[in-house]
Formats: sequence, C-alpha cells, structure tokens
Amino acid sequence: RIKTNAMVAALLFLVALRRSSIGPQFPGSVREAPRSFVFGGKIIPGMRIGPRRVLLRPTKARYPGRYYQITRERKDSVDEKWEQVWEALLRYRDIHGNLLIPHSFVIPEDNPEWPSNLAGLKLGQKIRNMRSVGTHIKSRPERIEMLNEIGFVWDDNEFRWRQTLRALQKYKSIHGALNIPTDFIVPAEDPWDPICWGVSLGERVHNIRAHNLHIRSNPARRKILDDIGFVWENDDYKFKLTLEALEIYKKLTGHVSVEQKFIVPHNDTNWPDYLWGLRLGDQTRAVRTMGRWIKGNIQRQRQLQDIGLKPSDLDLRYERVLECLVKFKDLYGHTRVPAKFVVPPEAPWDPPHWNISLGERVRVLRRKKPQLPPTLVQKLDTLGFSWKPKEENFESFVHMLSIYKDRHVSSESTESRVGDGFSVPRVYVIPQHDQEGCWPPEYRGIPLGARVYSVVKMGTYVRSRPDRIAALDAIGFQVPDKWRKPVPPKHSSSNAIQTNPEEDTMSTVSSSVGVES
Repeated sequence: RIKTNAMVAALLFLVALRRSSIGPQFPGSVREAPRSFVFGGKIIPGMRIGPRRVLLRPTKARYPGRYYQITRERKDSVDEKWEQVWEALLRYRDIHGNLLIPHSFVIPEDNPEWPSNLAGLKLGQKIRNMRSVGTHIKSRPERIEMLNEIGFVWDDNEFRWRQTLRALQKYKSIHGALNIPTDFIVPAEDPWDPICWGVSLGERVHNIRAHNLHIRSNPARRKILDDIGFVWENDDYKFKLTLEALEIYKKLTGHVSVEQKFIVPHNDTNWPDYLWGLRLGDQTRAVRTMGRWIKGNIQRQRQLQDIGLKPSDLDLRYERVLECLVKFKDLYGHTRVPAKFVVPPEAPWDPPHWNISLGERVRVLRRKKPQLPPTLVQKLDTLGFSWKPKEENFESFVHMLSIYKDRHVSSESTESRVGDGFSVPRVYVIPQHDQEGCWPPEYRGIPLGARVYSVVKMGTYVRSRPDRIAALDAIGFQVPDKWRKPVPPKHSSSNAIQTNPEEDTMSTVSSSVGVES
C-alpha cells in the first residue's frame, strides 16, 4: 500500500509538472519555457541557450488547444521586411527598367538613387529565397499578384537565360564577334550591364554548345542565338580568324612563312582589333604539322593553298633538324648522332639550334620515316642520313677491323694473334691525329678495343647472326664458339621477354660523339 501511494503521488507530480511547463490553455500569449534537456542526442525545446531561454511553440496538430500564435511584434517585423523588399523592387525597376536582379546584388550605401533605409539590403539573396522557399509570399496570394503586376521573374532558368543573352549582346557590341574564351568572366565595370557582372560567360557558352543549356527546354531560343551571330562550332570561327590573319600577313610581308613566335601586335592599324593578340605563329604551325581544322575538309585545304600555305611543306621544326644534321656532318664527318646528344649552346653552333635534343629528334625521324614528307626524306638521303644505324655500325666495325689488321697484324707478328685469327687490345683507341692518314676522320677517337671486348664477352653484333660471324671470319677475326651455337627457341608458355637479336648491347661500352649509343 505504501508503494502504491508513492507511485500515485509521483504520477500526479509529473502531470502537474508537465502542465506547468506547457503553460496556460488559452491562445494569444506566450510563456517562457522552463529549462529543457537533451534526450537521445536531440535538443528538446526549452533548453537554455546562453543567457535567455527558447520559447516553446507547439503546433496545433500536436498540442490541440495549446497553440501559441506569433506575437504581434514578430508579425509587424515580418511585414516591415516585406515592405522593404517591395520598396527595393520598385526602386530597382525605376533605375534599371527591369527586375533581372543578380543574386549577388546588394543595395549600395551613400548612393543618392537609393533611400538610406534600404542601404546594405541584400536584395539579390532576398529574391533568391523568394523564388526557392517562398519567403514573404508563402500563403500570401495578394503579394504574388503584386509581384506579377510589376513583372517579377519567377523562373530562375528564365532569369539566367535573359542574363546570358544580354551578356552575349554586350560582348558582341564590344568585340565585334562572339568568339568568347572559356575562362571569360564579365567584369564588374562599365559598359557592362550590372545584371551581368560576375557571370562566367565563357563557361555558359561552352555549356550551350556541349549540353544545350537554355535551349533544351525551349528550342525557339536557338533562333534568337542565330540572329545575334552565335558561334556553334568554335573551330570554324577560329579557322576563319586564322585565314583572315594569314591573308593580312601576306599583304604586309609578301609570304605566309610565319615565325612560330609571331603574335599579332596590339594597337596596330594594319590589323583589325579583334585579331590583336592572336598567336598566328602557333596557329600556322599547328595547321602544318597536325592538320588542325583541315583534316578531312578539302574546302579549307583549298582555301589555304589559294593564299600559298601548303600543309605538306616542311615544318620549321624539321628544317631546324635538317640544319643541325648538316652542321653535325661538317663537324664530325657523319650523321650517326648519339642518342643523348644535345646541341651545345656555344660556337660553332648557331644560336637558334642551341639546346636542341638532336639525338632524340633523329630517333623520331627514323621511327616515322613512312609518315615524313617526301621532300624531307629526299633531303636526308642526299645528306647521307643513316636510316639503319645498327647495320651501318656493324659494317663500320668490320671496316675498322680490316684497317687495324692491315696496320698492326702481320704474318710474322704474334702479339695481336689469337689462334688462327687476331684480336685487339681492350685499351686500344683509334688515334685522333693520324699522321699516316690510314684512318678515316669519322673513325678517329673510337674505342675499338672496347668494341672488340664487347663482341667477345657479350656477343654484340654476332649473337644469333651467322651472316655476321661469316663476315668476321672472312677478315680473320676469331669469334668465340659460344656465339656460334644457335640459340634454342623459347617455349611459348614462357613469360620471358623475347629479345630482338638486332639489338646491340653497346650501352655498356663508353662512346664518344662520333659513335651512336
């Protein structure tokens, strides 16, 4: 009985506490709620926040008969904010003639066109909230009607379309065309309309071309863009600009051999202002080397040929490589350029050729011989360019051994003989200054002994090549028996990498400028 009475008393106490926390049961008043608590990670209304408490406002559905209406003070504050927004909208329309308000627009301070009570109002943000969540107009049809009467733009996509269209029209009036860079942003200055300030116009133009921005939902807008001269294919417009620039360049200079670093000068009356700053040298080089804008387009190719530009002509890069090869042959007597050779920045090399990776360029020439222009191949053949350096290296090696044998190996001498053949000391280097004139200039300085050692120990040139072994036997050079045996074929199931017998292993042997690595 004692327990039962205690439980009833506790229950009555909780009911009384609950009623006291909710407040009086008549509408029109708000009572300060008691301290609340945190339950299950959620803040229960009434929790103390700082020095004051949160007012408890239960809804009608949850607490029938205990709904607390918004105070008259709060209602007056909300109405006052709406009146500010309404006044700002009317003033904006009087100043700009429309209600296309940017989202970032803030009413300026110390501006005589705007009342002082509206200074600093973030009107663009207010309009955005009005469109998205219905601020100030939710459940207020009379305000919606008021906004419709003054021409308010409800659709944000419609607003962006008008903004983009106005920016395109202004861009064309300033630059004369709509070739807009991708990273172009409308500057916040005159003569641009304030509605367009800060718009990423280049990005919007890209999205119109690639994703049909603004015109997917309204195809009639395409006709509007066509009327203002919108460029749907940017490559077509760039080709027209380059063609026009080449025609002007030909009138001024008499040719179309544009230097790669040439840029159309600014403030030059010989050039239209929309061509100022055009990198004509880079564009011309791209047309010649990569076929930019003309691949598969016979009409454009004929237009270039009419002004004297032939895409099949030698590129400036090939011409420089050809000049470097001529200089290399004059200095060293051959065109077997080492793979890592770089033109030194000093005399007797010309300054335009300094620091050119000639060895890498020569390797590319050999690899892309079928794609090279016929005129270039003909000039290289006339120069004596070696297209197969490995085969020529072996022939030169045999020739050097023959000269060495004639000079240093005799029937009576046994110093350089090995069995029935002969060999070369490992440290032997062909002399740079040959007074007798037995060695050709291109052989001088080559470490012939190191090459012979590589052939004997590693099978360079002769591994799996009976024809080369026979050529060395013919001059009396003795090849070890281990390289005479045929290499057994590898199993197809093996994952080992098949080696190319043509590959030489001369990378371990030191070489000079006259020897290709």
